[in-house]
Amino acid sequence: MFNLIKKDFYLQKNILPIYFLILCFYLWSGTHPAIVIGIVSSIFVINSHYNDEKGKSHILLNSLPYTKKEIVGSKYIGMLVFTTFLLPFVLLGTYITYQSLSNLDIRDILYGYMIITLFTSFYLPFFYRFDQQYILVIFTLIFTIIIVFAKNSTILISNIVGEFSNIVMELNNPLIQLSALVVILIIFGLSWVLSMKVYSKRSF
Repeated sequence: MFNLIKKDFYLQKNILPIYFLILCFYLWSGTHPAIVIGIVSSIFVINSHYNDEKGKSHILLNSLPYTKKEIVGSKYIGMLVFTTFLLPFVLLGTYITYQSLSNLDIRDILYGYMIITLFTSFYLPFFYRFDQQYILVIFTLIFTIIIVFAKNSTILISNIVGEFSNIVMELNNPLIQLSALVVILIIFGLSWVLSMKVYSKRSF
């Protein structure tokens, strides 16, 4: 599975600097750090899937000594690896933008993980289930629109996230945060199982 994850990174090595530029742009525009993490990591997930579909990599991968569970699992684990890989650059981008790290809280990183985990949980099963050619175009257009208007649309979202965070912290109730995290992890696990079942039924 390590080689499958490594493949996704290798195929995107030339655009990794672009990810950093996107990250800095949205931090500079005032977008909530959690949303920035979610956006950049989502682009990685979309590109990983797009590269497989564009190059018909599924046919090649299924002819190699990899199980379908490993192929699917590499996408989920790869997302977590990339998001973790992204964190030092989030710190660097925050420092470059604000000359300080005071704008970044550990909760922002946690929320970023939660956003990308939810996105991946719905994205991968959907794409494994339905016809790739047309759905990929639709999702790409939708995601592009979100990115284009993120600077304005995320102001409201950022305020909502910020207010929710403040309420939770003022209540000093980590159980709420833990409950939300557990629910998302359950969704993530169910999504993983669903994707494996859907992908196992595909013929190449």
